[in-house]
Amino acid sequence: MKIGVFGLGYVGLTTSACLLQRSFEVIGYEVSEEKFRSLRQGNCPLSEPGVREAIVRGLSDGGLVVARGVDRETIPDIVLICVGTPNQGDGQTDLTAVRNVLKSLQAIATECGDSFACEVVIRSTVPPGTLSTLAREFERLFQQVAVVFYPEFLREGSAMKDFFQPPQTVIGALADSPPPRNLPLMLTALGLDYEIVDSVVAEALKFGCNAFHAVKVSFANEVGRLVARLGGDGTEVMRLLTKDTDLNISAKYLLPGAPYGGSCLPKDTRAFAALARSAELELPLIGNCETSNREHVDFIVEQVMNHAPEKIVVLGIAFKRDTDDVRESPSLSIIQALAERSVKQIWIHDFLVQPEQVMGVNKRELDRLLALDGVTFSNDLNSICEAADLTILMHSDRRYQNLPASAKSTVIDVSRWLNL
Repeated sequence: MKIGVFGLGYVGLTTSACLLQRSFEVIGYEVSEEKFRSLRQGNCPLSEPGVREAIVRGLSDGGLVVARGVDRETIPDIVLICVGTPNQGDGQTDLTAVRNVLKSLQAIATECGDSFACEVVIRSTVPPGTLSTLAREFERLFQQVAVVFYPEFLREGSAMKDFFQPPQTVIGALADSPPPRNLPLMLTALGLDYEIVDSVVAEALKFGCNAFHAVKVSFANEVGRLVARLGGDGTEVMRLLTKDTDLNISAKYLLPGAPYGGSCLPKDTRAFAALARSAELELPLIGNCETSNREHVDFIVEQVMNHAPEKIVVLGIAFKRDTDDVRESPSLSIIQALAERSVKQIWIHDFLVQPEQVMGVNKRELDRLLALDGVTFSNDLNSICEAADLTILMHSDRRYQNLPASAKSTVIDVSRWLNL
């Protein structure tokens, strides 16, 4: 199988080197005159363990050919687009290089007609929604061949290892475009299991991974600054924190859903930020968690109000399922905001929270909520679901999975971000 690689920078050269090691024929396309000339002379302009040796060997034995662009005589089976996608002045991604490649491929495809069967694979990091946008701009190309997004997860210093042992391998595809056939064959030959997902999911995965890594570094540094100011060892704190692989370093809490609440997270996050201020430190990440949480409440309220509901049911008012604790529950904040938006009727229901049984702070919070105009607690789940024109599901309680069949309301599942 012949593989074309557009852009012989960090990702392109690493990808080429790894493909050469698995005996693929590789054609590298490079527009930079300086880099093109250097490669043609048998040099590799990249210092990455293992890459230089593989590239120089490929140039020497003919496994790697360097060209300026695709021509009709040497059309590969797959083209991997690995060109740069830098930030523009406002931080947005500059897709100029990607568009230039697609423009050249569409011209070749038009010239060749039905004989053009080269699959197009974007490896450059692009914002979510890019493939859909490009499909409208290069409609003919997208209709003729498979054009997909295959994100890379290469770390400088261990790029070749990461290529052969990636954390995951996904192919982002558009539902109405031809499915890839050659790319799955290439991945299978490389010994990689892959998953085909929606293009937006694949594009967002790459951005999400890098953002999460940045958040982790920033969080560790903020904790370290405060602990050091207080005379402790921040490295020791993080060593112990990361030993917890059940909650701290795990999939727990990493699920889009309701805002956080309860008796611990809001209180202790505020206290941590206040402690930092008293120590004359700014912790922007931790200090703005509460702002982010409030923004999420506002987002949910706006999504609900987009439906212009008059009668709403809120299922689950404790701060999470399997508890009767309503302290700082996001459900209460959402209900109050909706009541202030003049929603005529809001029924609330919770399998564990009963007004006549709650005490202390929980009772005061629930009494305050039920004093709002139009807010009513009900245990008659069938009746309120049938009467409402919109239902908000706050808890992923399996008892809510089968709402009354007679209910005709729109259901917004905040616990799983459905219909938001």
